[in-house]
Amino acid sequence: MSEKPTINPIKRIQDSQIENTNPSAAEKEEEEGEATDKSQTNEEKNPVQPYPDYEAEFVDLPSKGIFYKGRFKGLDKLKIRKLNYQDEDILTTKSYYENETLFNEILKGVIVDPNGFRSEQLVPVDRDAILMWLRIGAFGKDYNVPYACDQEECGKKDTRTWDLADIDMPEYNPKFEKELQDTGEVAITLPSGTKVKLTVPSTGRELEVKKMLDTEKRQLKTERNYIITGRLLTVISSVILDGKEFNSLKEIREWMRAGTGLSIIDSRYIQKMAKEIDVKIKTAKTFTCKHCGHVEEDVALPMTIYFFWPEYEEISGISN
Repeated sequence: MSEKPTINPIKRIQDSQIENTNPSAAEKEEEEGEATDKSQTNEEKNPVQPYPDYEAEFVDLPSKGIFYKGRFKGLDKLKIRKLNYQDEDILTTKSYYENETLFNEILKGVIVDPNGFRSEQLVPVDRDAILMWLRIGAFGKDYNVPYACDQEECGKKDTRTWDLADIDMPEYNPKFEKELQDTGEVAITLPSGTKVKLTVPSTGRELEVKKMLDTEKRQLKTERNYIITGRLLTVISSVILDGKEFNSLKEIREWMRAGTGLSIIDSRYIQKMAKEIDVKIKTAKTFTCKHCGHVEEDVALPMTIYFFWPEYEEISGISN
């Protein structure tokens, strides 16, 4: 039985072993939905990065490039540089954690891929794999997270540890793999009869949806939770009505609100199918409280402030 590939940043991939990190680049001259202006590349957004190839390696992308378009379709590796002192200024800025922009800020500067791939094009599973690679290179493979036992009679503090170098790469649902490889989407028919296409969104798409909904909330002056609406908008790539395909974010939002709105039956079906086509790194572990013996199963790795700032508890005095 062959071993599953793991996200192991310690094993170096030599440049000479990779003749072409993007086999489809020569076949695709234009990229769908992307600006071709060179000013949009990561390198030009971050001109103050000295020696961009220093400590840079090719990192495997778990998505295998299935969800990328145009010349990046099938991209399975990206050249990433290790963190340096400039990144440390970002990593120790607490406000980046609070407004959830920390990872985006870091990724903008570490991708040094010569083909001009931008950080906002990453799908979540590739983003997480790169972040784990960076974390291991900077702080080692053991990720320690402080926590308090959730048993009322205990409540004592302890530490949970994940070995980041021993996490398996995810696999696609074989039911949808062929369709995803061909188109990057899966076409489904909702219980209502409407046909839609689903995909795994890029981090840029997630940010675009968040911006749209934040604006909508301000205009409506509401505190309503938009989590489900946001989830639907990110995974629906197009809606097919009367033989015509609508794929802009604005059009999809208008379709969701038309009439009495998207039914809860259709909504839940979309969410269920989106989970089936998604691909995520499996980090769930079982932990036992060393104080009371309480067992907690399926604990997912939390990418909190400790992920890139392991000394935060000590610096902030939380433990006192």
